[in-house]
Amino acid sequence: MSSQDVANHYNAIPNKTTEDRRSSKIIHLRNYNNWMKSMLIARFIKRLNKKGIERPSVLDLCCGKGGDLSKWKVSNIKEIVMTDVAAVSVEHAKDRYKETIDRMRNERRDPFNAQFVVADAGKECLADKYEPKERLFDLASCMFALHYQFADEKRARKMIENITERLRPGGYFIGILTDPDQIINLVRNKGADNKYKNEVCSVTFENFDVHKEESKIPLFGAKLYFALDEVVNCPEYFAKFALLKQMMKENGMELVYTKPLNEGYKDFIKKGEHFRLFKRMNALEAFGRKEMSDSDGHRKEYSKAYSYLNEHPEQEFVGTLSRSEWEVISMYRVFAFKKTDPNEKRETRTPEPEISEDEEPPARDRKRRNQDEDDEYYKQRRQKAH
Repeated sequence: MSSQDVANHYNAIPNKTTEDRRSSKIIHLRNYNNWMKSMLIARFIKRLNKKGIERPSVLDLCCGKGGDLSKWKVSNIKEIVMTDVAAVSVEHAKDRYKETIDRMRNERRDPFNAQFVVADAGKECLADKYEPKERLFDLASCMFALHYQFADEKRARKMIENITERLRPGGYFIGILTDPDQIINLVRNKGADNKYKNEVCSVTFENFDVHKEESKIPLFGAKLYFALDEVVNCPEYFAKFALLKQMMKENGMELVYTKPLNEGYKDFIKKGEHFRLFKRMNALEAFGRKEMSDSDGHRKEYSKAYSYLNEHPEQEFVGTLSRSEWEVISMYRVFAFKKTDPNEKRETRTPEPEISEDEEPPARDRKRRNQDEDDEYYKQRRQKAH
């Protein structure tokens, strides 16, 4: 599939209203992902701030319709270049930017400047598209899109070049991409043939047998089709993380953080302000006793929530995600690389935890500091949903 095919695909996707998004059966999955993006951005903006960079310059690759503009707004950035292959999506991003800047001015906050570039980052030199060409970025971001460039080695290398060549020494590249190891394990253990399907997604491999030994899976061009909530996406490609790490190293980048997406929340949830944002963003479903059913399928999807409520009869509600949503989340990995700077002390990478491929989230993976407050919160969430 060509880059123009990808652009046509995303250009054809209509804008959804807020009400449409709220009624989606994967709304909590999307909210969880957005919260994780917020946490990742906040963590590395803070690291830049500690280095004396008060208002960083940002490169947002594969920006889509500008869904992360609200995150950049609260990050107090100075400027941003937003780039995507889909022209219609970039126009939507421009509209969102104008709305964001209007709100910032109404709030008497310093706005940030933005440039918008329509370009194929796996084929074209982005530095030729923005002004000034010699500008440097403190932070580059690519959320849920880097793996699309692994259709072939040439595209992957061009994408990485675009990410790294104008990144300032000591600057960061952050993102989220598919985790091939987790997807392969899921299909091998729970799928049939070269396919896997649950209540919200399906995965189909096209040009290789996932059950063959690892060495038979191509490094580039390993194609899969991923459908989420009845929306079929463009073909996606595996980006083996060990391969990405090596390619980034060849471009002067060192890995400073990585976790499976379904583990990353543990690094942030314990901090009060982050947990409050987690709740405000509605990242968990408010599951109450009225939702409990005799259906075996429903019990399987929400087994942790059933167990938790049965063990705690005094509680009316619990925050959770379905097993199917958690399987989707487990298919991704969060990461951060840093451009090496000989004048800085080497950073220590967060160690990766050992997890099983069928792990699902606990109904609540933290001690409740104030159970009454949490019960009231989920009660209100459920009332709003109905």
